[in-house]
Amino acid sequence: MKGNTLKLFTFLLALLSFNVQSQETIKIVWPYAVGQPWMNIRTIADNANSQQKKYTFALEMKQGAGGAIAAQFVLNNPNNTLISNSNTQIIRPLTTADGAYDLDSFVPVLIQAVDVPVVMVSKKYQSMAELLAKPNLNIGISAAKGITDYAARMMATKDDTQYVAFKTGFTEQIASLMGGHIDGAVVTLDSSKRFIDDGSVFRLADSPLTVNWAMYASSKMDAERMREIHTILTAASNQDNVRKILVDANPKYVYLNMAQLRDWYTTERNKWSKIVAQYPIK
Repeated sequence: MKGNTLKLFTFLLALLSFNVQSQETIKIVWPYAVGQPWMNIRTIADNANSQQKKYTFALEMKQGAGGAIAAQFVLNNPNNTLISNSNTQIIRPLTTADGAYDLDSFVPVLIQAVDVPVVMVSKKYQSMAELLAKPNLNIGISAAKGITDYAARMMATKDDTQYVAFKTGFTEQIASLMGGHIDGAVVTLDSSKRFIDDGSVFRLADSPLTVNWAMYASSKMDAERMREIHTILTAASNQDNVRKILVDANPKYVYLNMAQLRDWYTTERNKWSKIVAQYPIK
């Protein structure tokens, strides 16, 4: 009897070990600092991990080079990594010649949020007219040749304006703005809302451009695996605990199938190709 019990225990232990080992880790890399978008990704991953046992979704930061380091990491590990990024995922290959990646190298698998407002804020000035009347403006942006760079150039168009890039993003921009080192900053609504609400900064204008956050897989990922991951993450993102994280960003949510995601990607690529051509940045 004891021998049979021991054999059963050994079998169950081996089965448990097999199940644990058979779970494959899918890394989701993020190229920026921790903020509400990071919390959004983490909650989606937590939901996905609790809803199925085939994959374990784990977050990892890969900062630098405007998202190119994170993108290259995904391309080097095509079957078990994703990148979460803003519109910059699409903009960067259109504006740089470093060959880090091209747009055909990625396929969107999930849209996390769309139409997040991009706003011009200032501590010194209470209106765009007042801001634009000042010569030699210094306007903070989150990344050179990223969405806030283009938004800033659309809103502050004078030739003597300096666009100051902050490598760590919105947090550093706001700190510099509060310290009086820059005249204005172009940021997302979620990164600035609490400062706007408490009167620390003024919301001068909204850009016609808006931020989208999405997750992308390498185009070399196995097609069936990509569809599986898309299905899992779509279900995980369509939850109240995900939507409440970005409430300050006032986004819209869309849940698209793979064919619709490819159409969305084509539309975004075409849109940004036109914007980049209209506002050349040296």
